[in-house]
Amino acid sequence: MQSWLVLTLLIGGYLIYLLLGAWVVSSIEAPYEGKLRKELKQLKQMFLNESPCVNESGLEAFLERVISANKYGVSVLYNASSDSKWDLASSLFFASTLVTTVGYGYTTPLTDSGKAFCIFYALVGVPFTMLVLSAAVQRLMATFTYSPIRFFQLYKGFDRKKVTVVHLIVLSVLVLILFLIVPAAIFNAIESSWSFLDAFYFCFISL
Repeated sequence: MQSWLVLTLLIGGYLIYLLLGAWVVSSIEAPYEGKLRKELKQLKQMFLNESPCVNESGLEAFLERVISANKYGVSVLYNASSDSKWDLASSLFFASTLVTTVGYGYTTPLTDSGKAFCIFYALVGVPFTMLVLSAAVQRLMATFTYSPIRFFQLYKGFDRKKVTVVHLIVLSVLVLILFLIVPAAIFNAIESSWSFLDAFYFCFISL
């Protein structure tokens, strides 16, 4: 009975946490979305006023098609890249996001056969990825956690609890530097349109 009570409290707390997150994100993003929508409507109306030969229904149909294609990475802009979004490198990146369940969302299959294959591919790939990660984590834990702690405890005579705390701090700092700050700086340098915060967010979400 007590375990069910604990589970109920956990689920309730989890739902409250989700609602709090939704409220905060909505409070931050909704005003900007409204401002952007207003600006786009003004630009559209300005374009129609300056182009009497263009009718609104034709413009709407064109924009719908452009927006739909843009979701799949296909752009009609003059300076847009004509490179395929499905070359080997891009496809490899998509496959890795699929089996690791990261799913950034801006790359999705265009065809029904592609979508059907991705469902089957993920059904096999996600458990396979978890198996590989589990095996890798066991090896990494032995090398980077158990061995250093045992070494400082047995051969240097340090208290195990203190060694564990220091080890956690050192490991956290290394992860922060090697997997977040350094990659974010590299992305910031390579991707001209990304701020450091954009790059850091991308690395954090990926990790």
